[in-house]
Amino acid sequence: MKKLLKNIYEFLPFKQSVYSVLRKIFKLPKKLHAYFYFTGDFKSKLEDKTFWMRNYGYQYHVENELFWGGVENGWEKESLVLWVKLSKIHNHVLDIGANTGIFSIITKTINPKAEVIAFEPMPKIYEKLMYNLNLNKLKIETTLLALSDYNGEATIYPTNLEHVYSVTVNKKRDDITVPVHEVKINTIRLDSYIEKNNIKQIDLIKIDVETHEPQVLAGMGVYLKKFKPTFLIEIQSDEIAKKIEALIEGCDYQFYNIDENHGITEVERLTKSTYFNFLICSKEIAAKVGL
Repeated sequence: MKKLLKNIYEFLPFKQSVYSVLRKIFKLPKKLHAYFYFTGDFKSKLEDKTFWMRNYGYQYHVENELFWGGVENGWEKESLVLWVKLSKIHNHVLDIGANTGIFSIITKTINPKAEVIAFEPMPKIYEKLMYNLNLNKLKIETTLLALSDYNGEATIYPTNLEHVYSVTVNKKRDDITVPVHEVKINTIRLDSYIEKNNIKQIDLIKIDVETHEPQVLAGMGVYLKKFKPTFLIEIQSDEIAKKIEALIEGCDYQFYNIDENHGITEVERLTKSTYFNFLICSKEIAAKVGL
């Protein structure tokens, strides 16, 4: 019966039109967002600007929450609001683990002069990333590669669902309880990418690669301490936190734990994030974004 009702809901007409009116007059509780979904392109406000995203329906919680709550009240709201501030003051940006492109799109929308490179290794998701970038007519460099600490080939283990938010390189996720399959992808070290493409500066990096963050940082080689970029980075365990802290030792960074429900707090050491993300930045950058 549940499956039947879901199938009926999928084919109900005019859902997006009805929801577009509804969101103007009523704030739908966040816990209900997942039940009111649709397929179609929608516009989201970003200060005095707007951008477009494609919502593909069920399973696409990032896009659905963005539709209902916007940048300031949807998915990872503290991180997105902070990313807006960071994007205004950085002009050389990497989006590592770009998925369908929300961070890249925000940066280029709020700061058109920024140079943005988006990395997304999964072909099906890469197609959706490209759709969103074309939808916004944004000039963002994209690459169908995974960043790691070696150049070569790797295996990821996505689920058989239509869309996948959580895969990592050469490892099956322990918390995945549905069937997965093997997908071969290509990897590259960031220092190799920098030298191959003659990149002179990187000042802001978002990394969301589901526990592979230390390998991405290790792959920067000498450029980690040469560029000393600001990082918005996911940290899912204390073990990962220790590895990251060892890699950035001597860079004179400050650490900010981002709790998506209760705000941003400066801490002395990196640990598993309260929610998902940490901001790692200089004292000067922290002051510029009001921390």
